[in-house]
Amino acid sequence: MSLYLFHKNADTVHVNYALSIGSVKEETSYTFKGMIGRGWTRFIKRDEAFKSCQPNGTLIINCEIHAISNVVESSGSNVDQCSTRDETLRSKISDDFLTLLENEKFSDITIKLGYHEIGAHKIILAARSPVLASSIMENSSVSNNGNSSFIEIKNVKLTVFKKLLQYIYTDKLDGVHSNMAKDLLAAAIEYDIKGLKARCEEILCSGQ
Repeated sequence: MSLYLFHKNADTVHVNYALSIGSVKEETSYTFKGMIGRGWTRFIKRDEAFKSCQPNGTLIINCEIHAISNVVESSGSNVDQCSTRDETLRSKISDDFLTLLENEKFSDITIKLGYHEIGAHKIILAARSPVLASSIMENSSVSNNGNSSFIEIKNVKLTVFKKLLQYIYTDKLDGVHSNMAKDLLAAAIEYDIKGLKARCEEILCSGQ
């Protein structure tokens, strides 16, 4: 049995409210903006509701509402300032992680692509790609005392894999044209990096 509280005018109001039938009670708070309903799709089982009925078959639903009058609407400028600050912080984190990749500081694993080697960080690779996480675990089980020192990458161009690593570390993809996006898409699929896959598909669809 579902139970909802409906707001039937266009005003904005913030309320704390509780609905109860017999011993079953739920409470929450919500800001109603315009004509909208809010509640629970599975508030009470039908047989429990029947048990709560009065002898004459009446079902009593209790509703407690406490309206909070001091709702403060954020101005557009404040929202814009918060959004800008959040974007700046995210950009700073991305830049820091890119620096970590580029100078190979504190790297604990080497990625081998033919004659080329790239220092990287197991925890970041494992967190971003389940396939790379599996490779790290497999190599750990057969290497010195469980400490994996390298993984080998095959069938991926160096330039493509560097872009893949850049995305893994920063969640950004810059300077990728449609020709590279094809190879990068294949790598994203192979290493199960869903965000990169979606971004490459966008580039290919837009013909960038």
